[in-house]
Amino acid sequence: MRIWNLKQGFLTADSQNEALVEGFTVRVTSGVLLQNALQGLKKNLDRLELAQRRVATGRRVHRASDDPAAVAEAMRLRGRLADLSQFQRNTIAAGTRLGAEQAVLDSLETVLERSREIADELASGGQDAASRTAALEELSALKEQIVALGNTTLGNEYLFGGARSRTPPFSADGDYAGGGSPRRIEIAEGTYVDGNHSGEEIFVAPLEAIDRLVEEIAAGEPDGIGEAARSLAAASDAVVRVRGEVGTRLGRVEDAQTRLAQESARLLTQSDALLNADPTEAAVEVVVAQTAMEQAYAAVAKILKTSILPYMH
Repeated sequence: MRIWNLKQGFLTADSQNEALVEGFTVRVTSGVLLQNALQGLKKNLDRLELAQRRVATGRRVHRASDDPAAVAEAMRLRGRLADLSQFQRNTIAAGTRLGAEQAVLDSLETVLERSREIADELASGGQDAASRTAALEELSALKEQIVALGNTTLGNEYLFGGARSRTPPFSADGDYAGGGSPRRIEIAEGTYVDGNHSGEEIFVAPLEAIDRLVEEIAAGEPDGIGEAARSLAAASDAVVRVRGEVGTRLGRVEDAQTRLAQESARLLTQSDALLNADPTEAAVEVVVAQTAMEQAYAAVAKILKTSILPYMH
């Protein structure tokens, strides 16, 4: 029988299963050895079960008690991923609004271009009354188009209503009743972009220029028509500048989307590494656990055999 010599600190053989250390006797019985062996067997069983579960599920951590530190860090990463997910939704909303505004501006430029053509045709003063009447009718239709563009809806909101997005920002006469504050959208932590311009910034000047052109055509004043044409040109230039701003904002949104996607992928990889099992390592762990189990079974069998030998004679 092998026993622990407390004085020398290593295992020695003693036929009587005892060691004398400074007047004390330590007896290691077969029952103690068997109990220890069975405890070791249970640990190896638990280890094998965990290893097999990791292989089957691909997960390294199944309960918080498996690795509290890893679970805590994974929860922190998941919280950050939730924040990034919200920012990604915000960038989609911003991109949608800006894309819709860009399409409206394209249409507005076309309307203004036709309005300027009409003004240029009449600026010489050589047109007859019928031509002027036809021009006035067409300009009335063009103004209606501008009002309709100003009242563009996106979902259940008026795109250019500003803070008053639930009611049409423009009346049929072209009067603006929307709010002046554009919607600001957070596309990254501490980074904001205006979702679109207000209707006042975009449509008021073109509508005023068309109204002036209509008045001058009705009055038959070539000089006044020329001035109105220049007002239309200025309004058109302003629309071009706004369109450039929209393009810049769309670029910022696209950059933010790229960064958010990269950061989300990085954090997700980190979280998975904390909680998921490496397939190769998990398979090796099963083999190691199985080997340990076989050794534990052998140890228990040896102890049991030794314990019953005296009773077999």
